Amino acid sequence: MEGRPNSQNPLFVNVASGEGIGEETLGTDISNGGPSYSVGGGSSNPDESLDGSFDEIWNDTEDQSFGYGCEVEAVVIKDMADIMKIDLNNFRVADVRKYEFVGLDVAYMFYCWFAKTSGFSVRKGHVVRNHEGNILQQTFLCSCEGFREDRGLTLENRKREPKNETRCWCNAKCRVHVDIVSMRWYVTLLEIDHTHDLLGVTLCGLLPAHRKMSQGDIDEIERNRKAGIRPYQVYGSMANTSGGFHKVGFVKKDLYNQVGKQKKLLYSDACGAVKYLQELCSKDLSFFF
Repeated sequence: MEGRPNSQNPLFVNVASGEGIGEETLGTDISNGGPSYSVGGGSSNPDESLDGSFDEIWNDTEDQSFGYGCEVEAVVIKDMADIMKIDLNNFRVADVRKYEFVGLDVAYMFYCWFAKTSGFSVRKGHVVRNHEGNILQQTFLCSCEGFREDRGLTLENRKREPKNETRCWCNAKCRVHVDIVSMRWYVTLLEIDHTHDLLGVTLCGLLPAHRKMSQGDIDEIERNRKAGIRPYQVYGSMANTSGGFHKVGFVKKDLYNQVGKQKKLLYSDACGAVKYLQELCSKDLSFFF
């Protein structure tokens, strides 16, 4: 398969024996008491650019059926509907090798969905570009990765109470790279070990990265606001319709923030005029402003 490692690749390295020609030799990471399901390659320097050539070496000590030089039938992921078909309950780390994504945004949606079913949230990290500025590689991190930046504030010179520490140097990450021939994205590194406890299914949806308000929810909030229904009553009604507060998709604070935005738009004649013109553009393609 194009863009995947094989025994004929000049950068191929036999991980078990350490023999081969290449810039890196990867082995089994026993620092966390187990094998590392990671792939070599990429750039450790955030400012370094790639010229488009990228060869990865999978070190899969769990499933020997994915041997070196063995072709894996690709499964193309096009949208969220294809992601929902993946059985993440019986998901193995080696299974991610067969998935190819049509775009970087689809790969990000896949890892977000994997994170939601596993009990953590995701944020975007390191990006590698070529000399033309095109993205060749990007890393998605656990939201608990790293530590909070030390700004020299103490309890004496602080004006507000410090927020709870949420970062604990978590190593979980997912790195994707683009195949310059097929222009599809594939996973080159997947770390699943966390340094913190994972949330359950009922609470994971309340994490900031997984809270989303659809356009239908916004329209319903607007209709209820015009009818004079209080925001907390609207949120209770939506929770009753969804089957629980954890199934609404957002928290009460998000609803109040949306109500505040709607009130600002109501008293802004300029925003109302622009919105009206935009609606006319969507209805009549010959109209522009």
